[in-house]
Amino acid sequence: MGFKKFTKKGGKAGGKSGVGPRVSLRKSGTVGINHAAVSEYFEEKDYVELFNDAVNQKVGLHPRVDETDASYKVRKSDREGHGGQVNCRAFLNEYDIVPEKTTRYKATWDDEQELIVIDLTSPDHVYDSSS
Repeated sequence: MGFKKFTKKGGKAGGKSGVGPRVSLRKSGTVGINHAAVSEYFEEKDYVELFNDAVNQKVGLHPRVDETDASYKVRKSDREGHGGQVNCRAFLNEYDIVPEKTTRYKATWDDEQELIVIDLTSPDHVYDSSS
């Protein structure tokens, strides 16, 4: 059997991610939004309002063009292929959802609620301390 060339699909070094839109909750009190999610949901929107559904263990993000009293600034990376983050320790602390390790979730759009939704019961990836 011959060699087969490995083709990078993205990841930590940036670029297009093959995993689709993802949102990460971080121990640092921030919410990470990968490049795919920024491209799909925040192309022309720089703010987000955050929602919690404690009963169903879900978090909702409502992208916004304009700033409100309840919104957070989405800090988009200037580096090509990188996403953004939201500094929202107060939100994560209020609902006791600060993870012990950075935890990534699949992001889906809910048309009815007009929210990006992550299901806290279904993590996509948990990063170890060296990640």
